Amino acid sequence: MVQATSALMCRSEGEAEAGGVPRPLGGASREARYINLMRTMQFETFEMLAECSENGYRFTVPYHFEGTVRAAGERAHPARMKRLAQEAATLATSLPLSYSSSVFVRTDTDRLDVMKVLITGPSDTPYANGCFILDVYFPAEYPAVPMLINLETTGRHSVRFNPNLYNDGKVCLSVLNTWHGRPEEKWNAHTSSFLQVLVSIQSLILVPEPYFNEPGYERSRGTRVGSNASLEYNSNIYQACVRWAMLDHLRNPEPCFKEVIQTHFWIKRNEIMQTVANWITELEGQSGDERTQRSIQHNLMALKRHYVKLQEELAKLPVPPGLEDLDEPFQLPAAPSPPPAPAGPHSPRAPRAPLPLHSLTNEELYNDMEKIVAQVLE
Repeated sequence: MVQATSALMCRSEGEAEAGGVPRPLGGASREARYINLMRTMQFETFEMLAECSENGYRFTVPYHFEGTVRAAGERAHPARMKRLAQEAATLATSLPLSYSSSVFVRTDTDRLDVMKVLITGPSDTPYANGCFILDVYFPAEYPAVPMLINLETTGRHSVRFNPNLYNDGKVCLSVLNTWHGRPEEKWNAHTSSFLQVLVSIQSLILVPEPYFNEPGYERSRGTRVGSNASLEYNSNIYQACVRWAMLDHLRNPEPCFKEVIQTHFWIKRNEIMQTVANWITELEGQSGDERTQRSIQHNLMALKRHYVKLQEELAKLPVPPGLEDLDEPFQLPAAPSPPPAPAGPHSPRAPRAPLPLHSLTNEELYNDMEKIVAQVLE
């Protein structure tokens, strides 16, 4: 097996030596506190494989490439081992980290060829603040061939989050040799890297208007048809992001990223609720042909339902150690007023004061979900 280097176990100076509990980070801004704390969680080891009598080892977490790993056996591959050690050293210090979007990596305690990745969706995109998990395996031929990557956040194979992200988990990128591209865009054993792949997913796939990632659709950008199609596409991503990249992880966090997920959502919980409220407002002010409106309205109804459930799940989160001073009342935001529009039969209605959902019982809340949420967000 590929042995993990001791460098992978190092934590930042902001973490206490005993127990892995972060020290309080003083009076820094919420954004700075988020970055300082999340930096300590970016690159760590996790026991994904454990010894057992029957098959020699078993996976302790769901892993897409389990069959591939078992079929490959445990043969030593010096070239792969050397390259993985180099990749690990780079990842330990250079993973993208910002308040908008960050990348987190977990490698097995004893095998660097088995990894998991979590990417938080960039702000100002339909993926904002969602958690997207990928399984990664470095085959025996690596680095002559690229690593294998599978998206695990797919709504149990029901959602295609992007033209480059299939609902079966396939990730289409030229650098992974899973998409045709110019020769210089393909995987190169000498110049390409795992970090390059992660940055490409974060910046080239998780974009504000993913509709235009579809080949040939870019030429419609800036046209009325293209704008309506892009909004319709985003409307589905909005509701799917809340349901599968937020709610699902809050309810069933991936074991190796549990601390990351809970800390991320707790610190940004008020901002996340406001972002989803803004998405609802955007969709309520849409216009277009009958088919487009029908599709958007369907996604809007789902988004409103997820909005209420998201508030409930975020309210359950415990305060992360060392962040007690950031604990503040968690309340539903009032949705912003829609932008001014010409007077006409389809002009958006004036917003009304929000209804205090926290004063309702669960029975009252769910008896008429659509009516309640509409009052909160109009």
